[in-house]
Amino acid sequence: MSENNTEIQSSKPFRAMPNILTSIVSGLLYFGLFLFTQYVITFILMMKYGIDKVAEDTANGVPFDADALTHYMETKIYENINLTFLLYVSLLVIVLIIFFAIRKKSFWKETQVLPFPAKDIPGILVLTVGLFFFLNAFLNLMPESWIADYSDSSSFVTEGSLLLSLIAKGLCAPISEELTFRGLMLSRFNKALPKWVGILLSSVIFGLVHGQILWFVYATILGIILCLIAIRTNSILSTMIIHSLFNLGGILISYAEVPLTPPIVITALVLGAILIAIGFYLIHRKETNAAQ
Repeated sequence: MSENNTEIQSSKPFRAMPNILTSIVSGLLYFGLFLFTQYVITFILMMKYGIDKVAEDTANGVPFDADALTHYMETKIYENINLTFLLYVSLLVIVLIIFFAIRKKSFWKETQVLPFPAKDIPGILVLTVGLFFFLNAFLNLMPESWIADYSDSSSFVTEGSLLLSLIAKGLCAPISEELTFRGLMLSRFNKALPKWVGILLSSVIFGLVHGQILWFVYATILGIILCLIAIRTNSILSTMIIHSLFNLGGILISYAEVPLTPPIVITALVLGAILIAIGFYLIHRKETNAAQ
């Protein structure tokens, strides 16, 4: 296997403390960049909306109200969430490209956006369908209060036009998250930490950024599986495909508002688990055969 593909795959015993700290700090700094780009774009857009609102109110003789202005800016951000996604992902990619160019390193190699064997595609597609069935069914088995809270926190998914939602949340968001959590964080953690520690650490952080308890649970599970796929394929292109298809399916289901009865949920849960197992088997078998 080439030297460039060993970052994600490496599984090492604990090394000296300085190496461990350097590895963890490096991964966390990339996570910080991920958050920073979101905050920068959100701040800029909020300032724009705020300035426009103040100018409009001043022209109309409306007295200044700080609380009303803050609420207005937050509402505008929510209404234009797709634009926020598009801008922060663009900013993140641009910053990373410039950063690695300055360091005279390849953006593609450093982020693990590398080709993977086409023969793994069937397994990846089967796995994606299984994940979609299993995780969506799993969520519907949780307590009703959790589901209600999850539904409220997920309402932004259907905000805006369907096309923009598919582009922003179905394509752009997975790209930024895979670059950060599987491409940059996982590979850095695995330089000095055992593989399972890197997988767990990056996946838990991935779950935490999703906030709400059910978001955390399903995102952590999804993160672990995506880490395993990234390691097996030595590339995050495979996880970008899985993540994007998963999100696209979720968006379409949200717009369609498909009712999930108990029999459908149980069937989807069982079928999803079977497809996940088959998907992992196909990817593992092909990798084993290739090694032989």
